[in-house]
Amino acid sequence: INNDSLILTNNVKELKNIFLTASQNSSVILAGLDQSLYYAELMPDGRFKIISKSDLGATPSLIKFYNDKIYFSIIKESRLLSVFDPYNTSNLTRVALWRAGWEMFKDHPLFGVGDIDLAFLYKQYKKYYDKEIQGHLHNNYIHILVILGAFGFLVIIYLLCKIFLIHYKIYKSVFDKPFASSYALGALGGFVSFIFAGLTEWNFGDHEIITMIWFTLGLNIAFYNSVKAESSNDRS
Repeated sequence: INNDSLILTNNVKELKNIFLTASQNSSVILAGLDQSLYYAELMPDGRFKIISKSDLGATPSLIKFYNDKIYFSIIKESRLLSVFDPYNTSNLTRVALWRAGWEMFKDHPLFGVGDIDLAFLYKQYKKYYDKEIQGHLHNNYIHILVILGAFGFLVIIYLLCKIFLIHYKIYKSVFDKPFASSYALGALGGFVSFIFAGLTEWNFGDHEIITMIWFTLGLNIAFYNSVKAESSNDRS
């Protein structure tokens, strides 16, 4: 930095995607997203000289330089096992949202609070120590219970069951048709994934996701009608 301006002293091409650094005197440790740890010296003219490179085999979450020793920690957690971790921050947040949502539903059981952003209400129902505020409840079914009540919940469940049955019946009907059957099976699988993902996400309210649900359903029906029309022409 010179006269409030940044001046590039050198460009070390070997260093890419550096996201953590630690230094001690003129020695610098740099961690990259490529799971590499670089040891470099800062020269008097401001240039870096890379002394060595080590492959950690994992991305460090913290590095510390102390008494000529390098300490680092690695968090390598299974995405599947993290679902059952009661201390996972994401899990704690979701449980807090669901707990507050259940209390909202108990106060408005029939028709819910309306299709609104729930951030304001969540502030009233959450525990005082729950810090994260969100406008949805990270669960399709609890969120629908809250905004539409039991009546709306039953209607939405009927809608989801109906969509599943349409996909399934179309797949059975076009089972022997090469392309149509493949698409029908894919559309069915995608919808089932959407249903289960909704246990921990408000994907019913994400327009980019729900638009694809309607699109894949409509296209599946279109393929079915096309196959049915071709079969009718062949018989005639």
